[in-house]
Amino acid sequence: VSPQVIPGQTWWSDDIQLILGGLLDEITATYRVDASRVYLTGVDMGGYGSWHLATVYPEKFAALVSISGSGYWTVRTSRRDYLCRMKDLAVWAIHGAQDNITDPETAEANLRALGDSCRGEVKWTLYPDQGHLGTPAVAYRDPALYTWMLEHTR
Repeated sequence: VSPQVIPGQTWWSDDIQLILGGLLDEITATYRVDASRVYLTGVDMGGYGSWHLATVYPEKFAALVSISGSGYWTVRTSRRDYLCRMKDLAVWAIHGAQDNITDPETAEANLRALGDSCRGEVKWTLYPDQGHLGTPAVAYRDPALYTWMLEHTR
């Protein structure tokens, strides 16, 4: 399932998280879904949104792959509290070193904080020669990405 954000909104505004949680529940109830193998991934703002959705519903996912999305937290919640909601979720963050739209250093810092402070399972990939648009094409063509996802169950 690949939902698209409502124009003019972000993945963390208003009731978007409730809508996505409801959509996931409906799909799981309606179709033959192995609930222990539901994976979350997103690119750019979808990468940010995937971090956020994983903190709202960490129990729904086996693993998260964020591509060119640095992570997100609110001023109402500390970064540690925000990230530690995902402590039982495997997270792979992928970024291009030449990305001039989203910040690879922030993505890596959030991933390291999840691993260090929360003892979460984390994996980091930085493609040295990729920018914002090339990174998803390289990442999603890599069979290792899908092998890694399938190694994780809820």
